[in-house]
Amino acid sequence: MARFRLVAMDLDGTLFDSHRSVPERNRIALQRAHEQGVRLALVTGRRLPAARPHVSQLSSELLTNMVMVLNGGALVRQGLDGLDLRLKLIPVSVSRQVIALAAEIGAVPVVHEGPDGEGGLLMEESAPLTRPLKRYLDKAAPSPRRVPNLAAALTTGPLHILFAGPILEMRTTAFAIEERLGSRLNVARTEYEASDLGIVDVLAPGASKGKALRFIAQSEGIPREQTMAIGDNWNDLGMLEAAGLGVVMANAAPELRERGFAVTASNDECGVAEALERYVLSRS
Repeated sequence: MARFRLVAMDLDGTLFDSHRSVPERNRIALQRAHEQGVRLALVTGRRLPAARPHVSQLSSELLTNMVMVLNGGALVRQGLDGLDLRLKLIPVSVSRQVIALAAEIGAVPVVHEGPDGEGGLLMEESAPLTRPLKRYLDKAAPSPRRVPNLAAALTTGPLHILFAGPILEMRTTAFAIEERLGSRLNVARTEYEASDLGIVDVLAPGASKGKALRFIAQSEGIPREQTMAIGDNWNDLGMLEAAGLGVVMANAAPELRERGFAVTASNDECGVAEALERYVLSRS
């Protein structure tokens, strides 16, 4: 039996290379792990429509048998198109508080519309489209639907609310939300230093990558020590800490690599395959 029975991995900067492709060596390693009975989970901050075209590079067999964790942990489903296993929505009242606070601090919220993983995005008509936000939304097809009043447009709790902008500005936004509403929400940061892009995901209190990993392990009777997580960014930290073995990519921020996790090669050097070969597929 493999030492690790559950392996969860991030997508961007981890399973994907810099061109958002899944290298052949990674695909082979995932297939071998699956054939050895290892439960695989893809864990991403991406929404389903944004993840689908990229993860579809994997075989249909893998995509059917994997667990998909989307929206930063708010949605857990069996396979790419299977049943939802867990759904955590932000209450409408709390969502409206986030929108009101955003107006106070000059931040621009983008809301995942409705509880469905296939839902679109909502923005207020008057909201400015900054260059970093536009860069993010250009990859988040379809384009957001603009509404006169974002708070009033919410009739059901959303899966998540996101902000995108320069890193320092997004750190300030995350701090303000945590300080004011932290007991009612979970806030996750993702930072891409090379392009000075920060993303803040505002989620329900029970939603995070780490809690999703624990949910999957408990559902399948897999003890913590037999779980492994691979990631590269700050929104992966809870997942790395929740796993029996946390593995960070060589392309991760130095501060993340210095937290005592195992380190694998970069995403452009098939670091996921290297980690699987070292800790899961090795017979030694």
